[in-house]
Amino acid sequence: VYFWPDRIVRVINGTNTFVHGFYMAACAGGLLAATPNVAIPLTRKVLTGFTILRDRIRRPIILNALGDRGVTIAQPVTGGGRLLHAKTTTSSGAPTEEEISVIFIRDRTAQVLRDVLRGFIGKAEDPTLIASITSNVQKALQALVGQGLLSMYQSLNVARDEVEPRQWNVSVEVQPTLPVNWIFIDISVGIF
Repeated sequence: VYFWPDRIVRVINGTNTFVHGFYMAACAGGLLAATPNVAIPLTRKVLTGFTILRDRIRRPIILNALGDRGVTIAQPVTGGGRLLHAKTTTSSGAPTEEEISVIFIRDRTAQVLRDVLRGFIGKAEDPTLIASITSNVQKALQALVGQGLLSMYQSLNVARDEVEPRQWNVSVEVQPTLPVNWIFIDISVGIF
C-alpha cells in the first residue's frame, strides 16, 4: 500500500519533524492490528499522530489520478488524516486484488482451512476420509460466514491428487464480504 502525501509532520521531542509519508503505513498497520474483524476496510478511517501540511493538499483531479493508480490518499483532519479509498497498488485492476480487507479475508480463510486440515496429516486414510475432510471444511467455512468474513462459498471438492497419491486436494470457491467504498446516485429531474 502506497500512501499520499509523501511527507508528513510528526512531533519528536517537542520539535516538528518532517518524515516520509510511508510512515502512515505503520499507522495503518496499527489500526488494522487493533481491528479484530479483518473485513473492515481502511477506507474513510482516520489515522492519527501526525499532521499533513497545506503544501501537500492537491486538487481533486490530482487525487483521483493518484487513486486510480492505487495510491491511498490521506486528507488532513485534526491530528492526522482521513483515508479516502484505501487500496493496494496491484496492476490487475480486479476489485478482489485492490481491496486490503479482501486480501486479509483470503489469507485468513487459507489459514483457517490449513489449521482445520492439519489434523489429517500423518494419519492413514480410511473409508470416511473424504466425508471427514468435507465436513470439517464445511464447518470452518460456515464459521467464516458467521463471522462476516465470507458472504458465501460453493463448489467444495475433495479428491486424491492425480500425480501424487499421498496428497489430497481441497478446492472451494469463496466470496468475501466486500466493503462499500462509494455509492453512485443517479437523479432525473422532470415533470411528472
